[in-house]
Amino acid sequence: MAREISQRELRNNSGEIMRQLDHGESFVVTRNGVPVGELSPLTFDTLPFDDGSARAYGRIYTAIVATGRRAPRPRAVDVLIAATSLAAELPLYTRNVNDFRGIEQLLTIVGV
Repeated sequence: MAREISQRELRNNSGEIMRQLDHGESFVVTRNGVPVGELSPLTFDTLPFDDGSARAYGRIYTAIVATGRRAPRPRAVDVLIAATSLAAELPLYTRNVNDFRGIEQLLTIVGV
């Protein structure tokens, strides 16, 4: 059940309210006793690293090596993320498109 807080309480205690959001608390914000908004924690559905992801990892690893680059040992987690995206048929969003050079033919890479 969401706890009611006033606009003033939100303004004056924003740090504490953010910590409570981090711990799963929800709030209904009121102005002059009238509800005007809702604050609730964001939730994300995770994607499993399953057998499809493992097969995709092999395809991505092979594509990277085929470009003449060494397998990305320091960035192995990037390859895991790319494999999960490929297996789930989702685009991969990244701040560094160059980390994924050589696998553009396997999945859509979106720079942000």
